[in-house]
Amino acid sequence: MAPGRIGFARFGLPAVRGWHRFDSFAVRLGLVLTLALLPVGLMAMIQSGKVVAEVRARSEAALAGQTLRAVRPHLALIQQARGAVAVLAGLDPSLCDRVLPQVMTLSGGVLFAGLYDPDGRRLCGAGASPALVPPPTKAEPMVSVARLERHGSVLLAVAPMAGGAGFAAFAPLNPPLPTFATQDFVLLLFDGAGGVLTSFPAGLSPRSILPASPPLPDLVAGLASQDTDTFTARTAAGPERAFSVVELVKGRLYALGSWPAQTTFLGDYGAVPVALFPALMWAVSLVAAWIAAETLVTVHIRRLRTALIAFTGGNRKVETLDMRHAPPELRETAEAFQGMTQTILQDEARLEDSLRQKEALLRELHHRVKNNLQLIASIVNIQLRRIRTDEARHALTSLQDRMLGLATIHDRIYQSTDLSEVSVHRLFPGIVDQILRRTRAREKGLRVETSFDALDLPLDKAVPLALLLTEAVSNAVRHAAAVEGTAPMLRVSFHRRTGDEVVLEVTNSAPTPTAAAVTGDHGSGIGTQLLRGFAGQLGGTFERTFTGGLCRVTIWLSLSGRPRRP
Repeated sequence: MAPGRIGFARFGLPAVRGWHRFDSFAVRLGLVLTLALLPVGLMAMIQSGKVVAEVRARSEAALAGQTLRAVRPHLALIQQARGAVAVLAGLDPSLCDRVLPQVMTLSGGVLFAGLYDPDGRRLCGAGASPALVPPPTKAEPMVSVARLERHGSVLLAVAPMAGGAGFAAFAPLNPPLPTFATQDFVLLLFDGAGGVLTSFPAGLSPRSILPASPPLPDLVAGLASQDTDTFTARTAAGPERAFSVVELVKGRLYALGSWPAQTTFLGDYGAVPVALFPALMWAVSLVAAWIAAETLVTVHIRRLRTALIAFTGGNRKVETLDMRHAPPELRETAEAFQGMTQTILQDEARLEDSLRQKEALLRELHHRVKNNLQLIASIVNIQLRRIRTDEARHALTSLQDRMLGLATIHDRIYQSTDLSEVSVHRLFPGIVDQILRRTRAREKGLRVETSFDALDLPLDKAVPLALLLTEAVSNAVRHAAAVEGTAPMLRVSFHRRTGDEVVLEVTNSAPTPTAAAVTGDHGSGIGTQLLRGFAGQLGGTFERTFTGGLCRVTIWLSLSGRPRRP
């Protein structure tokens, strides 16, 4: 281990593969302090867990008792409703007008009372008695929650009358929340399907008082083997609350009592969670370790790291690092880094100078090649003036076009900023204009349309493609002719298609395939051979067609060298 470096081996810890990711000074110091405080923290956490469990159990037990006390009026009201509806079931319908007004005066309040035929239609009634009431499903008095039009959810007691003459219905008013309930206590009545009948206090949002899980129907299923169920869960709104469920009418009516969970408070410390003390002790220790590491080591390492990252990213303006208060090891490291940067900068300066010299020589080479090609083309031009046969003139003219095309390529390379690539939208227009000027095509009435995408190609693809363009344009200009009284036309385009595929098209007008030199696979001229040869060298495909008085030469090329998709 290097001098001055703090390692885990000093503390008897084994070397683990990948441990260097956590090998910073601050992290190692924090881990060591964490291990030192681990036994105390575990004891504190265990004790805190016991206290929390005890407080929660006491809170749930107190809530169960509070809920039972709160629903006593409802239990008494249910018993009263059962008795009242049993008496009404034996009443002669002719006595309704005398008896029912007396029923409405029962203690606790009555919403409505009445007698109904077997189909649920009212025979007589008092209070807000509805016209229709669901008939009973059992031959005995029963209490349930019903949802009636204009009444909403009500506590409804029904009992069949003797002889199947109909049934009696009785609906008491819900009693208010008892005055002994705590301020945060909430009581809900709900039916077996989970529908809330009423809540105390009224107007509370279900998200703030109902458990997020399990839903109310599942709570009903959990009461199959017991009369009450107490648990702690979070509401849909987020806060944790304690809940107690009591069955009022088996399978039909239930009560849910709830208040905030009392599991995070301890004695005289008010609202301070008991589990916070070991966490605070650990956090304070880590903060102390971080401050020590930051002032002694980390701040200096950060400065050195920033300088290293900037230099690696291309920033060659190296500033002097302020390491006056750093340990000697870090000061020596910073001095070594600055010495290394000076050496690298000197080497880079020499390499850049050498590169500029080589680039200048390469540009001069392209320039001289262009001049030599133009000189040879001029010599060929002198020879053309002395030749009288058309075949020889045609051969020399084609040769001169190819040499001038190569000269144009080398001229564009010489003028470009990047010697490894050529811009197609600058190279191709120059080649086309040169051919048109030499042949005086525009003066003869040839209408020319060009379209080139802005695309840079490497030299190994740009040079063959430029030669291919020269051959195709020269051939198209030579055979372009008027069709049905229109001026002869030449169209040249180079576009990128989907993916990495590019397409070069040269189109000229021609009245017949023969005049357009549509040779196809049977062509034996050197121009056709060169077109196919250049296309094969580029790894592309070559096609020449004649349709609608237009001769079109199409070359498909993949920039990545992959074969063309059909």
